[in-house]
Amino acid sequence: MVNGGWLAYECRGEGSPTVVIDLGLGDTTRAERDPNWWLWYRPMDEIAETNKVCIYGRRGVLGSEPVPADPLRTTQDQVDALNALIDELELETPLILVGWSIGGYNIRLFAGQHPEKVAGLVFVDASEPSMEETYRSAASDAFPPEWLELVESAEQVSAVTDLGDMPVYVLTAALIDRQSSDGENIVANEDWWFDVQDRLLALSTNSIQKVAEATHNTIYWGKPEIVAEAVAWVTAQAG
Repeated sequence: MVNGGWLAYECRGEGSPTVVIDLGLGDTTRAERDPNWWLWYRPMDEIAETNKVCIYGRRGVLGSEPVPADPLRTTQDQVDALNALIDELELETPLILVGWSIGGYNIRLFAGQHPEKVAGLVFVDASEPSMEETYRSAASDAFPPEWLELVESAEQVSAVTDLGDMPVYVLTAALIDRQSSDGENIVANEDWWFDVQDRLLALSTNSIQKVAEATHNTIYWGKPEIVAEAVAWVTAQAG
């Protein structure tokens, strides 16, 4: 029980630093516990060969306790819950935090507020507060089942602009899940997405980027080895 609710989690492997994975925004089809953790078991298996790795579901998704629709939650609430979970599980710190999609919000705010607990960050095609207008237009579709206030969350995360020389690895998808009328073509990502990713790179003076021939949803399960490579780079930098 952390911050008033149960969080589902799983840990594998051994080795330091411990890695904690924060996933993308949930939806109504993902509220139940999925033993595959949205196919994140693939990079987890790779990471577990060298590091202890833990994954969890935020409240409302993947078997964790539901949250009420009122009041809405923010990234700050989720960071507080993650911090409590880390303490509850007595995970050895500092940790490597991996954030996919909206999970990038959580690991960035966590690192800004608890730098002593963070060895480094891996952003996996992660969201960035400059996308606030996109979230504002899509907010009515994005709320359940996490009931996350995306605009206020963007404001909270945007306050973290300088992580010093904390190791930061940015994995960026080069492709988007868009097909032509014949259903065969997957086209290149737009320039604005690479601008978003550049903002993540600028958070630290010790950052590196890898652009992968993958889409937002295949970057981790289609190429699990690159997530493990990112973790290995952060581990080496932190050592």
